[in-house]
Amino acid sequence: MPTVHQPLNLPQDAPYGTVELDLSACTMCQSCVWLCPTDALSIGEHKCELVFVESHCIQCGMCKSICPEDALKLRPRIDPQPSADTQQILHQVEPFKCTSCGVPFVAKSMMDRLLARIWGRKGVQASEDVQELIPLCHSCQIQKQQGGNTKRAPMMIKAGQVSRQPL
Repeated sequence: MPTVHQPLNLPQDAPYGTVELDLSACTMCQSCVWLCPTDALSIGEHKCELVFVESHCIQCGMCKSICPEDALKLRPRIDPQPSADTQQILHQVEPFKCTSCGVPFVAKSMMDRLLARIWGRKGVQASEDVQELIPLCHSCQIQKQQGGNTKRAPMMIKAGQVSRQPL
């Protein structure tokens, strides 16, 4: 490898590289994160940051193929700098805070879209009990389901309480 300190572009089918994100298109749906086989893409603190580690990316294209907004582009290259091994924040959005305890737990844009779909009846229908749980963090959801005060513990929504209708 040449003695350079800058990233080197590689051929299109190379197994190393970076991703470029169109911030105006990314909705923080997290689909790319859940499909990334190497954890090159991950979600940061409070589920409001899209984080990338270039040295983990194998340019498989799974993130690009799953992105409903076509916000990701692959760029084959190799970066010899130590920064390629560190987490880079690609996108950061405003968090949504639990309406009970105030802890940030999801991207506000995602919660706004979910609530609009439920209240607007666009493809998702939920009982009143489930609607009360949605703006709560996992801990407060559990507490509410157990009938206690809404303070911290992990959550599960019982199967069958949310029904989906065709779009």
